[in-house]
Amino acid sequence: MKPADETAEKAWLANFRASIARDLYTPADIISASRIETSLQAFEPGVSRLEASLTTLPLTQPILSGLLTDNPALYSALARILAIPAGIDLQDGRRLPDPRTGLSADQVDDVAAVLIDLGIDTLLCGPGQARAMLRAALIREDADRRRKRVDDKLSKAFAKIVLESVEGANLEPDHRFTLSSPSTLPPALRRSVNELIAVNGSPRIAIAYTFQAYSGGRQQRDISTVYPNASNLLEKAGIDLVLIADGQGVRTISERILRDVYRHIPVVLTLAQAQSGGLTQALIDLKAPPPPKTIGSEALERIISDALGSAGEIQAAELPVPTAEARLALAAYAARRPDQALALGTSSDSLAWRRLDDVRRARRLQTVYDPAAALELLGKLIDQGLHWDSRTPVEAMARIQLPYQFQSGQTLAYATHSSASVPLLREAAKRSLQRVQQARMCLLLVPGTLARELQDELLRTQTYLAASVVVIDAKLLTDMAQGLSPTEALKRAILEQTDLTKISPFVLRGATPARVFRGRQQEEADLVGTIRSNSVALLGGRRIGKTSLMKHVISQLNETDIQPYFADCQVVQTWSDFGALARREWRVDLPDAFLPENLNDLVEQLSDSGRQHVVIFLDEIDHLLDWDANHDQDKVKEAFFRQCRAISQTAKAQFVFSGERRIAQKFWDASSPHWNFCRPIMLRQLTRIAAGSLLSEPIEGLGVALQGKQELLDLSWQVTNGHPELIQYLGDQLVGIVNDRSRDRIQITAEDVREVANTTSYINQYLTTYWGQSSEFEKLVSLLIVGGFSTSSDIAAALHAGGVKASDEDLRRAVKMIELYGIIDDGPAAEIGLRADWFVTALQSYGTVEDQIARAMEGLA
Repeated sequence: MKPADETAEKAWLANFRASIARDLYTPADIISASRIETSLQAFEPGVSRLEASLTTLPLTQPILSGLLTDNPALYSALARILAIPAGIDLQDGRRLPDPRTGLSADQVDDVAAVLIDLGIDTLLCGPGQARAMLRAALIREDADRRRKRVDDKLSKAFAKIVLESVEGANLEPDHRFTLSSPSTLPPALRRSVNELIAVNGSPRIAIAYTFQAYSGGRQQRDISTVYPNASNLLEKAGIDLVLIADGQGVRTISERILRDVYRHIPVVLTLAQAQSGGLTQALIDLKAPPPPKTIGSEALERIISDALGSAGEIQAAELPVPTAEARLALAAYAARRPDQALALGTSSDSLAWRRLDDVRRARRLQTVYDPAAALELLGKLIDQGLHWDSRTPVEAMARIQLPYQFQSGQTLAYATHSSASVPLLREAAKRSLQRVQQARMCLLLVPGTLARELQDELLRTQTYLAASVVVIDAKLLTDMAQGLSPTEALKRAILEQTDLTKISPFVLRGATPARVFRGRQQEEADLVGTIRSNSVALLGGRRIGKTSLMKHVISQLNETDIQPYFADCQVVQTWSDFGALARREWRVDLPDAFLPENLNDLVEQLSDSGRQHVVIFLDEIDHLLDWDANHDQDKVKEAFFRQCRAISQTAKAQFVFSGERRIAQKFWDASSPHWNFCRPIMLRQLTRIAAGSLLSEPIEGLGVALQGKQELLDLSWQVTNGHPELIQYLGDQLVGIVNDRSRDRIQITAEDVREVANTTSYINQYLTTYWGQSSEFEKLVSLLIVGGFSTSSDIAAALHAGGVKASDEDLRRAVKMIELYGIIDDGPAAEIGLRADWFVTALQSYGTVEDQIARAMEGLA
């Protein structure tokens, strides 16, 4: 095993991954044109005569019988077109003979009749079709040889690399490198080693190469087990192994396994690395045999491991070597295990588990399992209290708080004496749904150790469960107790076992919780700094984060002199609806027939809280605005919001309103009572830094690596333009992609972002999000801006030319609304610029922008 060197290991891993090839196909490997043409010639002249017949007459049974009589080999061609690889007996007694054995004269008429019944006359109904369809059938047959062609090419490439590397190594003085035969190795090693290199006549370096085009259990087993074991056996014979591993299957292998391979095999290269001089250098570096290992060091390792496994601690004095050597052995043992919670005593005179009591409790559970004790240990390890539901000798249930990135509320932890099984998973999911209804995940604690096959079966079952179930066996509890971070060990188990789509940290509906609230520091400061003395209107497009900002600010006001009251007014259509909502949410006494004048009474009751300032947060008020504008009290128009204005100006209370179209239109209208009533705060897209944080932190919090992080974040910014709704949608889709992969490959790349962005569903989400509730006229104006009309006068001229009637005021309002939605920037300069510039790419998925403009013009003209 290589000595621990984290820097070298990271550098090797990065270079190795960067040089892995997906596959080595060329067009000639995919279709062998020469082979196809040669095969076609074998069916002449029968195919040519069939084609000639089809130019004059339709194919009938008598004609086909005649063609088969003259050219029996034509049957084999027709059988290929119909995908008949062998003989077939029909229910009515007729038979299609095996195309490989030929056609006798007495079979011709029956075969012709069956072929006509199968529709060969319909398939071959015109000139040129017979040869074209036969060529297609031959291409399909040839497809089975594609992998072999690439494998043959690989074998030749590997052999060439080895020969050239040996020649290059022989340029070194004093050592002679020659090819030897692997047949001199023990039988168990011959299957793993492809080449054996002798140095100065003695076998010294073994070379194994594998190109894994596909990912799967066998491929992973070869890399993680077969080759490291071979390396260990070779090392005992004084031979070092060089492994050349490449292909898509290697690309999907987890970082953990690759690191382990690096530590156990002297040299690991990709095909490209070997070809570019890496193998030559490896031969030179390995020419001298390694110094023999002292048996004493291996024996000391075993003694230390056994002592930690049984007693949990060991003293240097207990080792059968001098004190200085014993202390060094304990220190070396701890240094080689940086991920384990080992405590080295003063002057390295002892070694023990840091959580010795927890380790002993976990090991006791492996022999004598107690469900309640297992739950107590779990809570202690992740530093969370338990809220017990039940405790019996055979099972126990409690609710526990997990790390925030997996579940914001409580999680059911269910411990039982029963062994893990699919029915038990279903039972755990059902109990979780009954006791913690909003939970997306629960924990199932069981005795023993889960077999790998059962783990795979349980993972497949997760998709069909109401909540993901994470199985924690007694061994995992022990690993958590012994590990540097028990929470990280639990996190890895969650990632390996759950349906990640059920625990996605991204929020697609409702307000964004505090755990993923990002990037609104300026708006938050403006809002908090205003509401003591003035009311505020939050303006912004659909799902831009108005509700989230409201709720986040409210959560920050608990320790201040401001008493906040929040109401979701989405379904409030009338003044009476508002009164009913206030009575329900705030426990106030108001008349059933609530009128705007009752707002004063409402504020008085709310002011009884004892705090100095009352602030009423009214979310999604567009419908209430519409009602207020179309009804009056004592002939006073917009009486509700006039009353709000009066209350705000007398400082009895302040209001924070949010909405989309209607509220913006009111605040832009100088004749409205809302004009200059509130301070407007516009919510636009997030900054680039905040957008990157909103995507990356929740994903990394799950334990998912972002490979090529900056490239990934740059592309994410490009396809979202910083809209929080789209960032959340993109993040949720990326979690879904990871969920469909092997759990040994928990990473996301820029290519995954590109894959999501290219889907129709994402493009629709982008356009729907940015257009929000835009009118058809506003959509047309935005299309014109995308099409290059960058001033109001240019847009007006284009509308006039297209027969669309619109006043200057209509256009001004449309531009302001499109700006509200974050599509454009309409600054003081005359030109209008695109703010959401991926709009161009999204629109092009539906044809040219010019065609879309023409259709929109036609619809409005």
